[in-house]
Amino acid sequence: NASDFEVLLFISLASLKRVSGRGGFNVKEVLTKMDSVASSFGDERYLPAPNCAELLRMLNRLGESRIIGLNGGYGYACTNTTITFQMEDYEIVSALKGTCHEALSAKFIPSLLF
Repeated sequence: NASDFEVLLFISLASLKRVSGRGGFNVKEVLTKMDSVASSFGDERYLPAPNCAELLRMLNRLGESRIIGLNGGYGYACTNTTITFQMEDYEIVSALKGTCHEALSAKFIPSLLF
């Protein structure tokens, strides 16, 4: 089970990846996207979006599990880290189907036909 902020991170990374076509993002881009997604969705469980220190702790933990990739630097003071996301949209939608996070994924990840 992912925490509310982990789900917010996954949705934000998937959205950035889809919109930009790039595979890697810096911490500032991710923080901005997470804040945007959380604010526009409006559900209190995702608000306020994580701050930089909270995001870096989450990234370090998820980086160890290989769900995301961290390149260029590690640790809590490193903001030049490039974050890559290893999951595809359909994997996120499938993982969140039937959970309290399904509405968030439905809003920010386009419907997929299998």
